[in-house]
Amino acid sequence: HPQITPILSSLIPQPEFYVLAVTKKLLKLGRWRDGVCTEVSMPAEVSTSFEDTLISERPDHDLQSHSPSGPSSQVGSTRFGTGSERESVHGRLRRYFQTVDQHLADFLNGAPLVLVGIEQELAAYRSEARYAHVLLAEPTSPAHLSFAELGRLGQAAVLQKQRADADKVLRDFRESVRRDHVVIGIREVLEAAYEGRVHKLLMERNARHDGLLGPLFPESLRLEGQQDLINAAAVETIKHHGEVYVIDAGELGSCPVAAILRFATPSGALHGNR
Repeated sequence: HPQITPILSSLIPQPEFYVLAVTKKLLKLGRWRDGVCTEVSMPAEVSTSFEDTLISERPDHDLQSHSPSGPSSQVGSTRFGTGSERESVHGRLRRYFQTVDQHLADFLNGAPLVLVGIEQELAAYRSEARYAHVLLAEPTSPAHLSFAELGRLGQAAVLQKQRADADKVLRDFRESVRRDHVVIGIREVLEAAYEGRVHKLLMERNARHDGLLGPLFPESLRLEGQQDLINAAAVETIKHHGEVYVIDAGELGSCPVAAILRFATPSGALHGNR
């Protein structure tokens, strides 16, 4: 089995994700793929500037007052925004984000979308988004960030989501009422993974256990001698389209690996650390 456990906690399984820099002045969209984030064009139906949209929609009788802008005799124009005007702008911003979300949904085709922006604008976009795979980066102004910097913020958000998913799987394992659908123990998890029964595998960070694969595996694999059995369980889980989650050391007690199964453990199977 190839050695994959050292990189699992920092590995992003998605082939790509997108990063959207959210400001009222300009939306910027980047695609992260193979560790590189590059700019991509927004869908043609989406205006990339809310402020430009606001100006184009502004009626001639815009709510504003005029007064001298300074002590000189020259008369200037000064805005006095009213409460109703601010509410109108807020409503338009919500509709703008709704439109962006709707058109991006088809374009993204299920890939994660990480939002980068200040807290207020992130909250406004997130409240209107119906796309199911929206993530929030640490709030910051994206105005002067390069796409490489946006990509790093996106990676951090995706990895944070993976850690949150691992915590949820751990809770599901602990709270499962169907104890025949969970298994703990290095040998037991490895055998279940080899048989394609592992749906979600939990392994503690940096865990390792060297040993022989055992008679369940073909002789061609057993001839290799001892290897890391936790790594072998992870490889077998992924090979059979299961999911692997990395958790902190000690979360599982005395055993560093456990699994939630696709179907019940065969009658008579043992549970424990062997």
